[in-house]
Amino acid sequence: EFFELKQYCKFNNCLHIEEPQCAIKEGLENDELAWSRYKSYLQILEGEEEHFRKDIYEK
Repeated sequence: EFFELKQYCKFNNCLHIEEPQCAIKEGLENDELAWSRYKSYLQILEGEEEHFRKDIYEK
């Protein structure tokens, strides 16, 4: 369901957080997407961001 909706986002690089005309956010509001899936997505993003930061500063 997540992948099906994301193709309708206005921007192809949409992160589905605060971008305008995001189909994922609209899907959440219309109960087309489970909040649990969206929360899992946000946790994945948060984990990637932390990993990226560690890679930059660790030598």
